[in-house]
Order: sequence, then structure tokens, then C-alpha cells
Amino acid sequence: MDRKSHVFSEKLLSHVTRMDSPVCIAFTDFESGFKPQNHILGLILKERLGAVFVDDLARADLLIYSIFGNAARSFKGPRLFYTEEPVLPRWKEGCYSLTSLRDGTLSGDRHFRFPAWLNADYIRRTGHIEQYSSVPGDILNRHEKFCNFVYSGGEFREAIRFLETLSQYKYVDSSGQLLNNTGMIVKDKVEFCSRYKFTIAFENYASPGYITQKLTDAFAAGSLPVYWGAPDACREFNPGRFINARDFRNHAELVRYVEHLDRNVDEYLSYFKGPLFDEGQIGVDGLLDEAALFFKKIFREGNAGRQPASMEGKDEPLLHGGVFMPRYDDGKPWTVSETVSPSQKRPLGRPFNMAACIASYKRVEDLLRQILCMMNQSYPHLHVFAAVKGVSAETARRILLPHVQPFIDAGRVTLRLCPNRNQLTNFMDTVRGLDISSYDLFAKIDDDDFYDPDYFRHVADFHALLPDGYSSCHRGEG
Repeated sequence: MDRKSHVFSEKLLSHVTRMDSPVCIAFTDFESGFKPQNHILGLILKERLGAVFVDDLARADLLIYSIFGNAARSFKGPRLFYTEEPVLPRWKEGCYSLTSLRDGTLSGDRHFRFPAWLNADYIRRTGHIEQYSSVPGDILNRHEKFCNFVYSGGEFREAIRFLETLSQYKYVDSSGQLLNNTGMIVKDKVEFCSRYKFTIAFENYASPGYITQKLTDAFAAGSLPVYWGAPDACREFNPGRFINARDFRNHAELVRYVEHLDRNVDEYLSYFKGPLFDEGQIGVDGLLDEAALFFKKIFREGNAGRQPASMEGKDEPLLHGGVFMPRYDDGKPWTVSETVSPSQKRPLGRPFNMAACIASYKRVEDLLRQILCMMNQSYPHLHVFAAVKGVSAETARRILLPHVQPFIDAGRVTLRLCPNRNQLTNFMDTVRGLDISSYDLFAKIDDDDFYDPDYFRHVADFHALLPDGYSSCHRGEG
């Protein structure tokens, strides 16, 4: 045992027994903006064990590191690897690890299964998952809408495929960055989901133990999750509290069951009767207690001069330099798309994302009326790019912003102040330097032209009749 490990072990053992010598812990290689005091690890280490967080790695008794960098490699003392991603422990670089991996072959004294969902803000804030009443009357009064889909970046093939299939039964509100069809971006997901009977809760990666907030966000909102992902989710939560996609043969069968529950109130409400954690399941408090005990063991032991065994022979793809957890495949066609006839309209879950581009030269009042007209269109999948030309920033601030700012904040309008050059640049100036790859169709509109509230819905309906890859020219009259 080297000197630092020896000092580390004595200091931490003293801390555990007398709580009079705080442990210094540093964090590195986490995502930008990470703050340990806002993380569940901070709740365990600081509030339960009295640890002190330091920025200087040289002052740290223990280093906790993740997958978004390589700074941890220069640290000579005890290290603990942590990730919420579906990544295997990095035994070559750290003595201890906290990951979602559920694998009985791992050495239990060095790895602790710490599920990704445990870091939810509502758990840190309240100590439990459920945030809304499960009384039947409260549920029925709260659930004014059918189903939601809230996803941002990333690859969610299975979730998108299910969204497409379910949307053929009834409209699904998508209010994340991905496939947005409501014209607004959710800021409080739990509050948003609380108004819906069902929440699509599909993971982006299926592996034993990898259960994220996709599932617990629906639990927190008091919405019934339709879950696909970890094959052992029923070991974590009461199987009577969520719809497990793996209980069905395919998307169509799953949709038929959701449709059945949507029409049978008593059967739907039966999903809210039991506890979230079944008998024998550990729950939030148990996980936090066991994690605290795991850290206490580390505090006592320190590095101990021990080199952990490496995990070699893995040929899975890498994520930020880490090896993926093994993907689970139940052999069911969750990602297989069905052939759609060119004459069929695109399902509502996959709308045409359209952009209306407007440029005005010294006619700010006309531009304002046009923007407000766009905001009241019956077709919600519309983003307005408006270039204000030939006026000062002060004029735009005084006339436009008081009326347009709420739509800017909601992500529905992009307002740009540009110098006027010529008519040809009016379209380009509205989108210059922006990523426009997510839009299917652009409409260039003069700032003094006005259309009926259904104009963009008519455009979308027309283009939905065309096969994929086709383009067209649509000219409105009147």
C-alpha cells in the first residue's frame, strides 16, 4: 500500500466511525455543467456521509469520474467509475464502479449496481418517485389527453416505430425536440405527462439492468408507462404498474391492448392500485442506504494497493471510449417497419415539419401581423423564421418583441435582424447559419400576404399523399 492509500484508509475509517474528519472527493470527466451537489451522489456523499467536494484533484482522497474525458487517468489515488449510460465498468482504470449493469458474475465488493433512474430530480428533491395522487377520481380528472411522446436527441428507433403505429389509432402529442408535433418544447416533463393517460417510455438501448428515467418519469407523473427496454424491469418495479411491451408479440398487438385500456376505465385504473415496489424489491430508500454502505466500505479500504481484474475480449461498439453493455434481443420485430402505400397519408406521429420564412423591409407592423397569423394556424408543426430588415434594433424591440417574445421562448419563432440587400437574399437571410436539416418543407411567404388558418394544414395534407423522396410546388390562391 502506498502512502496516499494508507492515509486515505485511516482518514476515511476515522470519518466513518467518528464523523469528525470529512473526506475530500473530486469529480471529473462528467458532462459539461455537472455539479455534484445537484446529483444523487451529492445527496449520498455530502448529506449522508459528510464528504467535502473539491475542484483540485490534488486535494482529493477519492476521485469519481465518468466517460466524458480522460482527466482521471492522471490521478494516482483511489478512483471510482460512474456512468448513467449503458457502459460496462472500466476495470483497467478504476478500483470501483457504479453502473446500471446487473451481472452476478461481477465482484460484488468492487461494483455496485446504481440504476440510472435514481438520479431523477424529483427523487433528489422529495426522496420518492411518485409525485401525483393515485386516487381514481384524481387520476380521471387529471388525464385530459391520450398519450405523449417526449424525446430529445439520440437514436430511438423502437420508440419512433411504436409512435408511428400507435398514432394510427389516436393522435399522440410529441413535445420534445424529436418529431415535435405540438409547436412547444416541454420544460417540466413530469408536469406535462401528468395530464396524459399513457406515456411512451421506450429506452434507446435494451440491456439487463439499464432502466432510465424514461420509466420513472411516467411513474412520477401518475401516467401509465408503455415500457420497452430492460428485460428485467419487472425485477426493479411492480410489473402490475406498467405495460411491458415485451409481453406482446409486436407493435400491433401492443397497440390493440393500449386501445383496449383506453376504452375500459376500470381495467386502466387497476394499474394504479398496487405499490410501485413489490414485495422483495429494494426501492429508493433501500438503494440509497446500500449505496452509502458501499461508499463506507470504500472509505475503509481505500486503494489497498489492489489492481482489479480487467474485462477483456469485448468486441461491442464503444461509447465515449467505454464498452457497451450487452444488448438484449428477444427476437421480436420491434424495429421492423411495415410497407406504406404511397397513397396513404403519413401517420400523425411523423408529421411534416415545416418552416415559414418571412422577410420584411421597413414594414414591421405587417410582419407582426403575419407572425401572429402563423402562430394561429391550425397546423401545429410549423416554425417561423422571420428576418427584420431596414429597421433599427430599438424599433424591433419596441414593436415586435412585446408580442413575439412568448413564441420565441416556446421555440416556435426565430427572429433575426438583418441588413437589407435584395429580394434574392430575403429567403437565405432567414436561415443563414442555422441547422435546417430537421424540416421537411419550406414556405417562402411575403410579409404582406395573409392566409386562412388552415393554409398549412392543406399544404401538409397535400404533401402527405406523395411517396417519400418526392418534391412538389404548391401554390396557394387568394
